[in-house]
Amino acid sequence: MNDEEIKVFIDGVVRYFQRVTGEPAAVDPPYLKGEASVTLDFTGVIGISGRRRGAVYFTSGAEQLTELLHRLGEKKVGFSDHQDLVGEVANTIAGPSPATPASTSAASS
Repeated sequence: MNDEEIKVFIDGVVRYFQRVTGEPAAVDPPYLKGEASVTLDFTGVIGISGRRRGAVYFTSGAEQLTELLHRLGEKKVGFSDHQDLVGEVANTIAGPSPATPASTSAASS
């Protein structure tokens, strides 16, 4: 992927958190993941197909997801709410973009 294509996903992250929290996300420069796992309590994965193939991952701790759910108006928050939200965030970040005409999703904990 080139810088412009990656920027589409970064902009998606910033817009999502700006809309939900009223504050833009601080995004570190992207990098290729090495052998070590970089996942937290919950991880949403969106498969990318089309012109490019791969996946967009969103991983988060339960505490951050709980805070997001409260900001979205949820009063009672449980495990399944965390699963739903992590998938929703990953899906929002992943598309639509020119590189993502079709996608599939999965959320895990």
